[in-house]
This record gives sequence, structure tokens and C-alpha cells, in this order.
Amino acid sequence: MNRLPLMLFAALLVAAFAFAGLAQADTLPGGEEPLPRWMTQQERMTQGPPQIATLTPPPDNPVYLDGEFEPKEGILVRWPFYFPDIFAGIVDNAQDTGLVYILVANTNDQNSCINSLANYGVGLDNVEWLFVTTDAIWVRDFGPWFVDDMGEWSIVDLRYYNSRPNDDYIPEWLADQWDYGYYGPNLYHEGGNMMNDGHGTMMMSTRVLDANPGYDVDDVEQIYHDYFGIDNLHIFERIANDGTGHIDIWAKMVNDSTIIVAEFNQNDVNYDLVEGHAAYMDNVPTANGGTFNIVRIPMPNYSGGYYKTYTNSILLNGKAIIPTYGLATDSDAIAVYESALGPDWDVVGVNCNQIAPLGGELHCVAVEIPYPVEPLAAVELLPLGEPIVIPWGGGSFQFSAVVSNNTDQVLSGAAWTEVITPMGGTYGPILNYPNLTLQPNQTITTATLTQNVPGNIPGGEYEYWARFSVDQQIVAEDMFSFTKTGIAPGPDDLGWTLIDPSVTSVSDRRGGLPASYALSEAYPNPFNPTASLQLNLPQRSEVQVHVYNVSGQRVATLFNGRANAGEHTLTLDGRDLSSGVYFVQATVPGLFNQVRKVTLLK
Repeated sequence: MNRLPLMLFAALLVAAFAFAGLAQADTLPGGEEPLPRWMTQQERMTQGPPQIATLTPPPDNPVYLDGEFEPKEGILVRWPFYFPDIFAGIVDNAQDTGLVYILVANTNDQNSCINSLANYGVGLDNVEWLFVTTDAIWVRDFGPWFVDDMGEWSIVDLRYYNSRPNDDYIPEWLADQWDYGYYGPNLYHEGGNMMNDGHGTMMMSTRVLDANPGYDVDDVEQIYHDYFGIDNLHIFERIANDGTGHIDIWAKMVNDSTIIVAEFNQNDVNYDLVEGHAAYMDNVPTANGGTFNIVRIPMPNYSGGYYKTYTNSILLNGKAIIPTYGLATDSDAIAVYESALGPDWDVVGVNCNQIAPLGGELHCVAVEIPYPVEPLAAVELLPLGEPIVIPWGGGSFQFSAVVSNNTDQVLSGAAWTEVITPMGGTYGPILNYPNLTLQPNQTITTATLTQNVPGNIPGGEYEYWARFSVDQQIVAEDMFSFTKTGIAPGPDDLGWTLIDPSVTSVSDRRGGLPASYALSEAYPNPFNPTASLQLNLPQRSEVQVHVYNVSGQRVATLFNGRANAGEHTLTLDGRDLSSGVYFVQATVPGLFNQVRKVTLLK
């Protein structure tokens, strides 16, 4: 893995930094005092023993961490917020392009938030509430990291300040609330010190080493590889005069090939250091086969014990929300973002003069939430005549079942129904398709089926389940309940029978030509020796589909020429390749460019 030579910088955390400018913030409801982005001197003295979050082994399979600039469902923020005008600016702009999840401790805080937003003319068009206690506003630093874990989201939970245990608990709490997988590495690190390209490259500062005495670079690289799927970790010496040490104070990755880097005044103590960092980043390989494009942005002069920065911004679905300060350089900063992001992005500013003395601006107080992962498949049971009550002597009920492939790949697996008894036992399979193959985006529906329920089973509430598994993993299921009123005398033989278990209709949800260009995820992934990808073309096009290794070298070509409109299946043959991560890039010049990450395991 690549990295800069490390010279650990002993940052001076002067106590005055922690409280510079705090007089600008009002005491919050309940007497809450504004907490800076770093631990205060008082917190360091009274934090008590380390709070150990739940620690787990890393995922058994490779995981994928997408970039924060990629499409997202929304962002997560917290109320109370020290500066309600800044909070209103964030919510107002963010809910134009996504959901805003707001952490509140109780209904009093919820009502306070609603009233505050209303005072600034901000409605609740795209807001959802999460009720849980927090300690401070720095959601980026304590919040969750979402990794694609074999087609489902899991949360990686890094350790946070011992003095803020409620914040440290939020990722674990969210994993439980949303029924996501959970992984807990034994690493103390804040989210503002991590930026990644969505293809296995991540950058951070030596803050990660300062926070984990006894860990060396190899230890950190191994953790990020195992828990986040990072193959190329680059660690940069932290800048001086900044109490956080976070990379988001001076750099911002705005897409998978462009990084905005702050340009310090030549007389600033950090000028030479950051110039070296920018030069190094300029040579880091990208997934597209080149190196990162480095775009410079003005860095306001260091003043009052802290930096104001333009790189501490929020990117959400075509909108960039950036800090502004009423400075002459504000318009230059907006222009830099507009140029770096392109015409499809809207760049807006929120005045951050009040919050800057606390060590962070917009990026620090929000974390992106990915869209819920659509499951590989869906199963639906459609019972007739609910509620279903079976008399003591036995009877029957009717239902139909639907199983759907939600992917652009062929799915092969097993489908069956079974009964869960009132005592928790399982009887089945009843309806059973051990080798069911679903074509891409295909839906299969059964006829109306009649399920016999014998009389000699106990009374009580039963659950009737339908399940679909792929590679022995259940990927979809559904159930309904029925009640039996009692038990009839007779031999202890369940005698379940199912009448007419035939599949009678198949519907294809695709219908017509693809509406847009798209390259599907590879299936299977990881793969050995081959994987399939589907390329959708809405019109006849000149297409190139190449495969690159992590060093940006082209190792294979899957297609190069003119192809008709429609859906095309491409096969990646890995028999001549070494185990590792590769990138499949599909390009229609001037119209389409998409990259998919694949992993070959031999």
C-alpha cells in the first residue's frame, strides 16, 4: 500500500483553541454548553476509563465503501444545534435533494427543532426523526460508516471520545434500529479524517496514529483493508494550528478523480506542508486509469486560533453546500466547486463564521445515509380470506405466492414454504422448488393454492412462511398467520398436504429497451473464474468495456465496438488474472462512463 513517509507532527492543542469564540454560541435548552470538535481540557481531565464499543471480527467477505459524493438517500444531523441559523441553512438545502434524518432526544427537542426551523422559514418537506440521546453536534466524527456487505448495508463503528459515550453509541444503535450488520474494529478515529474514492483508495492524516498509541501504519492499513475494503491507504502529516488534525480541514474529494486542496498563504506555517501533500495527491492513481486531478481553493488566513476553510462541505445528490464567511474569497470558492463538480451540480453557501471557532463547519456536522439496498429478490405471500381460522377438526386455506428477481443477473436458488408451530417448531418444506432459476428482473407467480391443515395438531397461532435462498443464504421471505382452535383426537401425524403446487404465470418487468445507459454490478462478486455483467444501451452506440487492476493498468477488454440497443451480457474471465481487486469500466464517448469493482478470489 502507498503512503507518504511519516514524520509525526506534535500538534499544539492549546486550551484557548477549545474555547475560542464560544461566546458567540448561546447556551442550549437544558443548559447544554457548546462542545468543540475536539475534547476540551475539562473533558480530558474527567473523561474516566475508556468506553469500549462492541468489538467484532472483520467481515468474512470483501466489503465495499462508496464515496460520499455518490448518490445518497440523505444526511444525518443532530438537534439541539449550537447555531440555529446554520442548522436551518443545512436542512433547507439538503432536503431539496434528499432526506434529512434528525437525531433528537425526545419530543421536546423535536418541537424545539420544528419551531426553530419555522422561524427561518424552513419546512419539513423531507425530514425524518430519530429519537436517541446524543452529546454534541459532530455527527461526521462519531457517526456510522456504511459498507456494502454482499449486497446489504452493514455499519462499521469506530471508537469515539470516551467523554461522549452517547455519541459513541450512535452507530451501534443505528445498526440495531435499521437491522443492518455491525462491525466494530478496535480503532479510535473520527470520520472527518477519512475521505475515499469509492474504489478502495482512502486518504487521512496522521491524526489516526496520534489517536492510537501503539498502532503503526501497517496496523491501520490492515484494519481499513479488513473492515472497509480499502486497498490503498495514504496517510498525510497533519497540519499545524488545527486542534482536530482532520484532513477535511484542507482537502475535499468531490468525485473519484478530483480533489479540492486548500491553498494556504505563502507565509502560513502550513504552506510548504500542504503544497507537498497536493503534489503527492496529484500522482495517486485513480480507478479510471489516470491520476487525481488536484484543484486548488483559497484558504482564509489563520486568525483567532483557528482556520476558516472551504473544504468542509456537504455533497448531496447534485448539491454542494459549502461554508462561506462574508469574505472576498467566497465567490472564488464557489467558482472552484462549480468548475470541479461540473454543470449538473448546484453550489450554495451557508455562513459559518459562528461555528468555525469550534473546529469544524458543515462537513463535520452531517454524515451521508445511503439508499436502502434493494434485496436480491422479493417473496410475497397473498392469503385469501384473512383472518384465517382453522376449526379444531382441521381444514384448509388458500393463498398464492410471488417470487421476484430484483437484479439484472440470473438468480438460481431454492424456494419453499414451511410452518412454524405455536411451540416454535418447524414443519416443511411443503411447497418446494429446490432448483429455481429466475431470469434478470423476472417475477414468478403461483396459481391459487389450497393448503390442508390437519386436525390432529395443537390449537394456537401458526406462521406460514415462504422463503427464497441463494447459495444457502435466505435473501427473501414473507409470512402470514393462521389460528387453529383446538386439536382433534387421532394419531400424531401432521399430514400436511398442498393442492395444486404448480407455477402458472411468469411476468418480465423489463418491457422494451432500457431507458438509460447502465453497467450492472458483477455477479457473482467475488468471483472465480468468471463473472457476468449486464450492459444496458438505450440506443445503438460505440462502446468500450475495459478491465483495470488497482494500479490503473488495463488487463482485459470485454467489448470494443458498436453494439445495438438493448441488454448485453458480458463475461469477465479471470483464469489468466491474479487474485485481487479489478475495475470494469464501460464508456460511451461523450454519453456514459461507469465503473464497477470486482474481486477475484482463487
